[in-house]
Amino acid sequence: MEKIMAACATVPQCIPQSSLNATSEFEGEAWEDTTSDDALVESVKKGDTDAFARLMDRYRGLCLSRAYLILRDFGDAEDEVQNTWLQAWTHLGSYRVRGAFSAWLIRILVNQCDAASREEADADDFNRPGIR
Repeated sequence: MEKIMAACATVPQCIPQSSLNATSEFEGEAWEDTTSDDALVESVKKGDTDAFARLMDRYRGLCLSRAYLILRDFGDAEDEVQNTWLQAWTHLGSYRVRGAFSAWLIRILVNQCDAASREEADADDFNRPGIR
């Protein structure tokens, strides 16, 4: 947790601090979610969409800060985090418990951010004068 908070400290203040918290709000009281990632993933595979929402809450700050570090644009980072969650939902059946869920998720995020960066670079090349 300390490493995550240290990484989040490098993100500009445009990311709301509430997005970086590891706790959730329930009827005005903060509570720490202690269910393991693997247990939540298994619940999602059985159709429990609330378990997926809990995973999203758990990794929202980490994903957003990592995407911002790669893309350096808050709007683009939000878009790629959203795309990451869509990919995670779509491919959750292929997740195997060989490693940490967070590593699997961050790999998807990095791939999404890299693809977005390549698309932007290709668009910039296409729009450059003299190149057609």
